[in-house]
Amino acid sequence: MMSDHAALLALAAALFALAIVLWRIRSIHRAHREELAGWKQRHQIDLQQARDDRDQLLDALGDAFLIVDPIGHIRFANETARVLFGGRKLLDRPVRETFL
Repeated sequence: MMSDHAALLALAAALFALAIVLWRIRSIHRAHREELAGWKQRHQIDLQQARDDRDQLLDALGDAFLIVDPIGHIRFANETARVLFGGRKLLDRPVRETFL
C-alpha cells in the first residue's frame, strides 16, 4: 500500500494535470470564440456589401421596384419607386398601405 506521502504526491500530480487540461480547454475555447467573432464580422461586411451592390443595381433600373418580405412589408424601394411615391415612407410598411 502507498504511504500517505506518496498518495498525496499522486493526488497533487493528478490535480496539476487536471489544471493544465482545464487551462488548455479554456485557451481553445477562447480562440474558438475569437475566430467565430471574426467570421461573424466578415459575414456582416460581406452581407452589407452584397446589399449595397443589389441596391445600386436596382436603383439603376428605370422602373419602380419594391422588395416585399413574406408578410407583406416593403424591405427595399429603388430610386424610381421613391420618386414615384413622392418621398413617402415606404420601408418597413405594409405594401397594401403604400397604395392607399
